[in-house]
Amino acid sequence: PMESTAWTSVFVLGALDLGIRAGAVGSERCRFTHTVNETAYAFDVSSLARSKGWTWSNPSRGSPRDYEFYFSLCQPIRQVPQQCSGLRSSMGYRVSTGHRIFMHGFTCVELGDPDINPTTKLIDPNDPHKGVEVTYKRPARKDIFTENDIPKEWRDSGKKMGFHLSSEQSQKFLRIMTPCHGKERVVTYHLICTPHFNQGPIQVFENDHHCHINVTWPSRYGCPATSNSVTKGVPWNERAITWSDIGGWYIMLVVAITCLIPLLCHLLSLRTVRYKHTLKGRVTGEPGSINANVRERRGVKIRTRRPMPISDPDL
Repeated sequence: PMESTAWTSVFVLGALDLGIRAGAVGSERCRFTHTVNETAYAFDVSSLARSKGWTWSNPSRGSPRDYEFYFSLCQPIRQVPQQCSGLRSSMGYRVSTGHRIFMHGFTCVELGDPDINPTTKLIDPNDPHKGVEVTYKRPARKDIFTENDIPKEWRDSGKKMGFHLSSEQSQKFLRIMTPCHGKERVVTYHLICTPHFNQGPIQVFENDHHCHINVTWPSRYGCPATSNSVTKGVPWNERAITWSDIGGWYIMLVVAITCLIPLLCHLLSLRTVRYKHTLKGRVTGEPGSINANVRERRGVKIRTRRPMPISDPDL
């Protein structure tokens, strides 16, 4: 029994560890909880991760800020735009597309550091069903300005003219061309709770210094996925099954089986003992047996055998 209990404990601990590991994948970046009036509301934005990114373009072509944006949550963009090749991994990119792209910023700007966990807060602190805000940050760029930051047509012209930058010129040019002037760049996604909308962003705003980008994004994933009370967000049957769900179900199944097997064994052993006593009472009718006790309660006289006399040859 001790060996069986030990193996059962090892099995349960292993299952719990597997469930915890399954539920912990991307938990800090994709799943988070906010509490309102002692009710915890869980959000899951893992479905907004996209390898190519969610694209948004400025509808007013010809303006000084003709940009094309690539956004992703939870995971960095894997299929990087051609203009951004050679840059660091990022949660998003801003690509210049206007005819004055070289005069108002880099061809491609990184949005959001994948190594820094995002910060989150409710749009309305008193109502989690209005949506949630997710903010990513990218520290100020300190590296040397390279030719990858120059548009291709400018690179071609520069090569023909023998154009190049020294280290000192590169640093000076970097200060001129960096809109944030040494500050970190911030991207805030305003995920508005809309249970029946699952498209990309509808509006992007930048402040005057180009250091803070606000993305308006109606999404069903801006609604609480679960809560410990009545859930008003996305219905459970419409949610995508995640590893945390599978891990939770697996733990519940293992615990149920672990508790049920000893109980069944105990009931079976009691049944076996009762059957043996009943069988013995039917055969012998001995007092104290189950069958004998039943007969005594029914007023049936129990006949017992008299002990045989002992013969003594000396008597």
